[in-house]
Formats: sequence, structure tokens, C-alpha cells
Amino acid sequence: MKSNGKTTIVASIEPKQILKELALTIPSADLRTGSEQNTNISNLVGEFFHDNKKLKKNSISSIINELLTNGLKYSDSDSDIKLNSYCSNGTFCVLMENVCSAPQLNYLKKYVNTVVKSTKSPNDLYIERSIALSENNELTRAQLGLIYLMSNFGCILDIKTQDIDGSCVVSTTVLFNGVLE
Repeated sequence: MKSNGKTTIVASIEPKQILKELALTIPSADLRTGSEQNTNISNLVGEFFHDNKKLKKNSISSIINELLTNGLKYSDSDSDIKLNSYCSNGTFCVLMENVCSAPQLNYLKKYVNTVVKSTKSPNDLYIERSIALSENNELTRAQLGLIYLMSNFGCILDIKTQDIDGSCVVSTTVLFNGVLE
């Protein structure tokens, strides 16, 4: 286990299954200090999984960066964001958990129902949301980031919410099969 200030990093490698796992617990307050911390963490994860030549380091960094950005948007200011990522057989999987407030949860549920569970293709969703954003200056929460992951990286997303002791835990799972061309 390695500690970087308040951020806890746990890494393990299981050679029999060629599985690498990296778990991070990041106080959301650390991410609110600026985008540099977000970028550093994203690059750390990308670098950790890069020795698996089947995965693209920059793609992994982009995926983690987007998840951390969303985790920060939908986290209570004093809560932690937990990332658990692993690689197996060329597929990168990451589970992010964060705690959000009731207003954030209401917006997130609406987003999940209208976007993640949509029958439209990710490319069509991305274009539709981009047009809506350009036509409506008041649309500040366009949610293009997660759609971008689905559209440009072919990620598979799952978002679940759970009420625990009056707080809402949001679990976002992303699967990425980033095989080099």
C-alpha cells in the first residue's frame, strides 16, 4: 500500500490469471484543488496498466479522467471517490463509487434513464447532446463525457445508485476492450 498525502493506493498483481488490480481512495476535496491532480491520477492508472501491451495508455487515462470529473461533479464535498480497476484478458474494467446528495441523485437518475438506457447508438446520442448544448446556452450539464466514452472508446457503462443511511452511493462501471490496432 502506498499513500500520497490523503490518497490511498493499493496495487496487486496475480500472475496466474495475468490480472492487475489498482484500488484508489481519493478525498473529493483533493480533486477540487484543480485539474492537475485529476490528470496525475489518470496518468498513474494509465501507466500502471500500460505494460499490458494490448491496452492503450492514453485511452485508459482518458477514461479515468472522465470518471473522476463526473465523480467530482456528483460527490458531496467531504466524501471519498473510490476507484477499483483491473485488467484481464485485454479488457480494462473500472468501478467508481462516490456519495452524492439528493438533488444530484435526482439529476443523475434522469440522466441514466434518458441516456445510458437509451436505444440510440452512442454516436447518435453524442451528436444529439452536442446539438442541444449548442442551441441552448442554459444547458450546462450536457453529460457528453460518458457518452464520449461509449462513442469514441466503445466503452460499456453501467450506473447504479443505492441509498445507505440517508446518503446515496453511485456506482459507475466501465468496461473497455482497448486492443491495439
